[in-house]
Amino acid sequence: MNPIDDPDAYVLDVAGTIAPGVVTIVECDIEGNWDDKEADGQDGASTAYKGKKLGTFKSRHDLAVDPVIGLDEIGAWPGFVALLESTVAGESPVALDVYHPDLATQGITSATYRKVSALRHDGRGGASAEVMWKAYAPPKPKPAKGTAGSKSGTKNDGRTYGDDKVDEATDELDALLKEGDP
Repeated sequence: MNPIDDPDAYVLDVAGTIAPGVVTIVECDIEGNWDDKEADGQDGASTAYKGKKLGTFKSRHDLAVDPVIGLDEIGAWPGFVALLESTVAGESPVALDVYHPDLATQGITSATYRKVSALRHDGRGGASAEVMWKAYAPPKPKPAKGTAGSKSGTKNDGRTYGDDKVDEATDELDALLKEGDP
């Protein structure tokens, strides 16, 4: 699937509402949370992986008005902003379910908005605006803590892995996939 062959799939669904405009996801970053511990007076360092940081992304909305076909994305923008602002109206913020193919590839399914820009009119009847988002994911306990090391090995099937838990999960997934094959 890609935006040229399937443009209707490349919409931003926010809590069941399709965001107005042609939406482009930009700056969608997922980052590991690493704790680097350098030794005093020595070369090198140890690193400990502390899970993933919450991802951030920006959605750019290019809005248009076409009275011939009844399109008024600029007029729909205030209602969309009201939806976003409703999530912070109570005592505690509420995350919204989000879907866009580019977010799905990063594993982002829920987010809170952080900032909405003012509309920037282009002088030709269109406008654009941006929304800054932060992914939401409740904390999950990690099975083991430790420092990252460097190791490698090759499985009987030629695959190379560096972590026993990854090996086990990959083998389990392979077995499940084989069960599903006719």
